[in-house]
Amino acid sequence: MKIKPAFTPVNIAFAANDGYAVPLSVTLYSMMKNASKARFYDILVMHKDISPENMEMLLKIAAHFPNCSLRFIDFGSEDSLVSGNMKAYYSSETNYRLFLFDEMFSEYDRMLYLDCDTVISGDISQLFDTDLKGNAAGAVPASEAKFLSFSKRAVIFDRMPYNFDDYRRKVLCLTFPGRYFNAGVFLMDMAKCRELTSAEQAISLLNSKPFTYNDQDTLNIIFNKSICLLDWAWNYTVDLEQYNTCPDKRVTQLYEGTRRRTPNIIHYVSGIKPWNGEPPLKQLWTDTKAELDQLLAEGEN
Repeated sequence: MKIKPAFTPVNIAFAANDGYAVPLSVTLYSMMKNASKARFYDILVMHKDISPENMEMLLKIAAHFPNCSLRFIDFGSEDSLVSGNMKAYYSSETNYRLFLFDEMFSEYDRMLYLDCDTVISGDISQLFDTDLKGNAAGAVPASEAKFLSFSKRAVIFDRMPYNFDDYRRKVLCLTFPGRYFNAGVFLMDMAKCRELTSAEQAISLLNSKPFTYNDQDTLNIIFNKSICLLDWAWNYTVDLEQYNTCPDKRVTQLYEGTRRRTPNIIHYVSGIKPWNGEPPLKQLWTDTKAELDQLLAEGEN
């Protein structure tokens, strides 16, 4: 009989720039505060310009948790590979998740990618252990897809307007358009992912067309036939609060069953963030930030 290791690491990757170091600190703190103490967390931060001061701040947070390892990987020399065709409020770092398919990560069997504009209230190890049912990856449906399809609001691609249904079918050429997912929380079976793509192939696809949603569109193309759709609780984008309270009853009916009173991951999508505006569920981020500030201040004394 084989003896299994007592601890199975939970491997988590982030991508951030120096401007997102503080939001990342809130995500990191909330995640570790609520994570199972029986697991070890191997955390990687992909970046190009995080300052030494902000690195030190993030390392102090990690050091508060004895079961946490935090490392930084500088992709500055590769940034030009993924910095073209950026849209809206996105930065090139959002595309860094495509580097996870590179050989440098070949020793990882499973990886969870998380966006930095999140607060994590649940045990992240439970998400990491999710059965992907033979699929290469797991993600939550994109919340805005239902509304965009219903409203026929135009999605601009290559200076041409498309309704979202046509965008998914004709531009992205998805076999299963209804599986379009949000890539801000993305769980990967790395061996199966490597069967479908490599970093070089994924980046080539990213740069092949001026996709509206950059790497999210790229990942949807690659994984459309091998994606396990997860519960909304694991990527509860705050626009779901707006859809579920919309005065137009047709919209609320469209989103019936999507609201989660106690979501495990709250995701502040769009350009309105809790540190620069008034998005839904802002108070949770503000309270978490205040708690973290107190912890860091106590560490200075």
